[in-house]
Amino acid sequence: MKYIVTGATGHIGNNLVKLLLEKGHDVTILIRNINDPSIKDFECQKLVGDLSNLDFVESSIEKDTIVIHSAGVIDITEKQVDQMMKVNVDVTINLVQTCIKKQVKKFIYLSSTDAIPGYNIKVSEPEEFNLDGLSTYYGITKGIASDYVLKALKQGLLEGCIICPSAVLGTRDFKVSSKGSVVKSCLNKKLCFYTRGNYNFVDVEDVCLAIYNASINSPSLVYLVTGVDVTIKEFFKTIYRGLGKKPIMVYSPYWLTIFGTWFSPLYYKLTKKKPVYTKMAIKTLNDKKTFDNTLAKKELGLKETEFQVIVNKTIEWFKRF
Repeated sequence: MKYIVTGATGHIGNNLVKLLLEKGHDVTILIRNINDPSIKDFECQKLVGDLSNLDFVESSIEKDTIVIHSAGVIDITEKQVDQMMKVNVDVTINLVQTCIKKQVKKFIYLSSTDAIPGYNIKVSEPEEFNLDGLSTYYGITKGIASDYVLKALKQGLLEGCIICPSAVLGTRDFKVSSKGSVVKSCLNKKLCFYTRGNYNFVDVEDVCLAIYNASINSPSLVYLVTGVDVTIKEFFKTIYRGLGKKPIMVYSPYWLTIFGTWFSPLYYKLTKKKPVYTKMAIKTLNDKKTFDNTLAKKELGLKETEFQVIVNKTIEWFKRF
């Protein structure tokens, strides 16, 4: 089969392309930089251009291909609102319209669990993407795009599905995601500050295998591709357990953590570190949502890798990277 993948330099996209090539498929990736180190070992067609350029998109998409759209902008500082709208929304709309025009075989869109509102509830696959209750710009932009894709799928204009992963950890995190930066920061220190809250983490390789299975057979329109729920305290304990270190853990009360987010942008700017504790992050960690991934397990063969194993693989990646 012929695959066309966007976002091949991102965490999920990069692992996905690796998987597709290992399975012997014909893969084309749409990229902005041919010299990006994350794709240097990929033997596939590499088309260089800007996804916001409609001419580039139309010249790159071919009939009867499987298009997997994983490109997107995640900004937990919420400073790049215009860029998130441009990439997460406008690019997705143009890509969908082009795929309809070119009559692609299947279109798979990588959304996010952040695009699904809710507080203190168990979330299952939505029948529509409702923006009410979404409190982050990232979630809103992914929600707008997901709603557009879902309508096209429901109207029969496209075949395919929407994949909604939770927080992804694992190998080939070249750009160092916000979750990965937490793991990486623990490699050379013992002191860590944690706060209340929890999130759902999933192995990037489990996500990619589910996406691949969706490209072969996806009877449903939306899937929650999620893993295990972990408190922030347990997250750090698991990291240090994997490192074989005994950490010095200091609890930061919720009110103090929120207060600190007012000054965190300056701290991250001065230290040039990747932002971790921001207002958006704290909101997300405390929305108390859980996810029902039964459908993805049943129809996509989603695995649920043990959290310690996920963290250990992430640690080994950053030790080599």
